[in-house]
Amino acid sequence: MVIIRKIIGALLILAALAVTAQGVWVCSYAIKAEPRIEDGEDGPSATLDHFLSALARQDWDSAYSDLYNYSSLGLETPPEDELSRMYWDAQLAAWDLTALDSGVMSGTKMIRRVSVRCLNLDAISEEVGRRVQEILEEKVRNAYLKSDVYDETGAYRKELAYDALHTATREVLADTGPYSYTQECTLVLIFYDGRWLVEVSPAFISALTGGAVRG
Repeated sequence: MVIIRKIIGALLILAALAVTAQGVWVCSYAIKAEPRIEDGEDGPSATLDHFLSALARQDWDSAYSDLYNYSSLGLETPPEDELSRMYWDAQLAAWDLTALDSGVMSGTKMIRRVSVRCLNLDAISEEVGRRVQEILEEKVRNAYLKSDVYDETGAYRKELAYDALHTATREVLADTGPYSYTQECTLVLIFYDGRWLVEVSPAFISALTGGAVRG
């Protein structure tokens, strides 16, 4: 009974406050229930611009500070082997990240379209493979001895094959223009814990990595 009386007393006090200071109560309630949404200096568009700009200059810590659904995208850890690193560096150098529209606001979320210029790694790998074959065939034609090109099993000598692959990769990646394309993606900005953050989609991660990572 004591607990019930306390609850009733608290409700009566709240009711009195609502009558005598209704304007203050309504304003306070509105602020708590729905944050004030403005796309200004600290709004969602500013966050998106900061995020895309940080990615473009490879400032990973700054970019990741804007993420809502990931702590990291793994972009800060490049491949260790030389050939994969050449592909990786070419992909990052090809990036052009652009916000396309003014966005659609819905409550504490904003939907934005962005474009990502990246490289078609499958097409590059196919061209590298074609070029490797040409280099090896030329080595065969110019070889003085068969053993200069083939090992005891009849396969290309490993050092020769690797050198051809390295040369072909360097040649193809010297001009990536024919292999670049633009992909459009949707990103969602979410107002969380007093600030706007970027919810990254699998399609966006795939575009950043040329399809190497699907998210």
